[in-house]
Amino acid sequence: MVIRQFEQVLWGVEEKEVAELLPLLFNLNDLQKEANKKYGLAAAKTLELAQSLYEARKLLTYPRTDSHHLTRELAKTIPGRLSALASVTEYEPYTITARAANSPGKRYVDDGKVSDHTALISTNIKPVLDNLPPNERKIYDLVARRFLAIFFPPARYKQTKVITETTGETFLTTGKMELDKGWKTVYESVKNDLDEGEDTGVIPELTRGEQVQTTKTEIREKETRPPKRYTEASLLAFMEGAGRLLEDRELKAAMKEHGLGTPATRAAIIECLLKVGYIERHKKTLVPTAKGETLIDLVPEIIKNPELTGQWEKTLADIEAGTAEPGEFMNGIKQLTANIVELARSQIASNQVQTRREALGSCLLCGKAVIEGKKGYCCSGYKEGCKFIIWKEIAGKSITQSQAKTLLKKGKTGVIKGFTSKAGKKFDAALKINNGKVEFLFTDNNSGKKVSLGQCPLCGKEVTETPKSYSCTGYKEGCKFVIWKEIAGKRISVQQAQRLLTRGKTALIKGFKSKAGKSFDAVLALGQDGKIKFQFISKE
Repeated sequence: MVIRQFEQVLWGVEEKEVAELLPLLFNLNDLQKEANKKYGLAAAKTLELAQSLYEARKLLTYPRTDSHHLTRELAKTIPGRLSALASVTEYEPYTITARAANSPGKRYVDDGKVSDHTALISTNIKPVLDNLPPNERKIYDLVARRFLAIFFPPARYKQTKVITETTGETFLTTGKMELDKGWKTVYESVKNDLDEGEDTGVIPELTRGEQVQTTKTEIREKETRPPKRYTEASLLAFMEGAGRLLEDRELKAAMKEHGLGTPATRAAIIECLLKVGYIERHKKTLVPTAKGETLIDLVPEIIKNPELTGQWEKTLADIEAGTAEPGEFMNGIKQLTANIVELARSQIASNQVQTRREALGSCLLCGKAVIEGKKGYCCSGYKEGCKFIIWKEIAGKSITQSQAKTLLKKGKTGVIKGFTSKAGKKFDAALKINNGKVEFLFTDNNSGKKVSLGQCPLCGKEVTETPKSYSCTGYKEGCKFVIWKEIAGKRISVQQAQRLLTRGKTALIKGFKSKAGKSFDAVLALGQDGKIKFQFISKE
């Protein structure tokens, strides 16, 4: 509401210059959080992309790191890394400043704060960004800009606080004005959310005792809000700092450098929860399912509390120091496991959770919820005559709840292995919904539609299966990337081709044959030129 003008007296004006330091160099956990916030990428996907940029492209350092710092030895290689970045037009202006700057100080270079691997930075290989698939380019850009930014000064602001009094009430007004962009210069050409939510209102020059006028007041009614649901970024941050929840000082100290999981396993933990069906992704948000709530209802408190991890970490530290016995520690874990299993057997979930029937998605015929039944995932509108159903067994293959959800959400699944034809032959296919009915979607030329195995490392288009190979769909535009189905006398499976595309190399494959007819074992690796090469594992 607007009221008559009141006179205000300025009781205090405080101005100070504040500096905002650049965040530390990326470790894996921070890169996963940033990629999730900025691009909505899952933690596991970010790890996969960073691993590809490390193994296949040689453009990033080892990604599975928990360090934010560089060693002094690695810092000696910085000029070569800056030269590689200077070859990219969008980075070249920042490399000029970086080359002219002094070597990074102890905030970024500290041997004592490097564990097994250093922070994530770019290598001395010149990147050709146009040749990178879009998501790989995003991850590389995040790492490259963070690395370049460490050579810039802090961002500087003038922060103003004004205290005024009117009609006996005291008010505080704050404002912030940018004086020097500093390291944020590196992010000017890309959308930057670093300042999101900050108060950047500019306050004019004022002096103590000056009289000003109140021209408008407004009363706002607000309600408290529940905590926001976790995103992968916020859940990763929680897992990393889980020790802060503990009250016991010794346990808190034991977990300070650990948290729940490790940088290399946290993404896998989240993916496991999704795969098993304990949580679901709703856009960027992670939401528990009824199955997940049932689990929490069943398991003992000790399993749900990070204090158990703290106790184990402390005991492991004591074992390392020679003040605890490894045998006693393992016997304790065995006894705890036996107790938990016995307790779980004797428990039942609360009626409230058990009686819920989780909606797997919306019926594609009538829009009602699809729920799980005894023999299938069927529409809850069956009493009104809707006959939509996804049978739990199709062609001898059990269809999981997770696959049914994907089918409802995307209209098709990924390739499912192990269907059996009426003639008794095994075959692999995706499932799709057509006019409310579930049909097979084959990856061969019989269906006219193909399931993507991954992105082409040369042009970024989809790679699909053909009768003789796994080829880029951009062949009409001249892309010649191909993984032959038979290499050195060995059949290459769809799974091996997918792994090669997503991870840059396969697991060890046995049974290749040389031109001389000798058998050998090797890993298939994706070269930077898109060619498939053998990698041999030495037997030591």
